[in-house]
Amino acid sequence: MKDMEKHGVATFSWQENLLVIKVYGPFNEEGIESAFEQARQCVINRQAQRWNRLEILDNETLGSPAVVNRVKDLYAWFEENGCEHAAVVVSNCVQIYVIEELLQGQVKIFHDPDAAKKWLSEQS
Repeated sequence: MKDMEKHGVATFSWQENLLVIKVYGPFNEEGIESAFEQARQCVINRQAQRWNRLEILDNETLGSPAVVNRVKDLYAWFEENGCEHAAVVVSNCVQIYVIEELLQGQVKIFHDPDAAKKWLSEQS
C-alpha cells in the first residue's frame, strides 16, 4: 500500500517570545503529523519557559475530524510546554466554526494579524 502524500504546509518562526505559525492549504493526516513534529522541534529547540503563539490561517486551511483531533493534541502539547496565550487569524467562517465549536476557547480569534499581535502583547 502506498503512503499518502502529505497535504498542508506550516511555517514556524520566533519573534522574541512569540511563536508565529503560518498555515497554508488543506491538511490531511500526514500533513498534520509533519506540522506537529515541526512545531514540537521548534519549541524544544527554543527552550522558552513562557511564550505566546500566533497562528495565521490562509483561506484554504481546513482539515478532517481526524486532523482537528490532532490539532487539539498539539494545542495541549503547546500548553504543557509553556504557551500561555494563543491567537488565531482566520480567513473564513468555516475556520471560525471549527475553532469555536471543536477547539472550545483554547485560542482567541481575530481577522487581522496586527490586532492579534496587539492582543498577545497585552497579555504579558
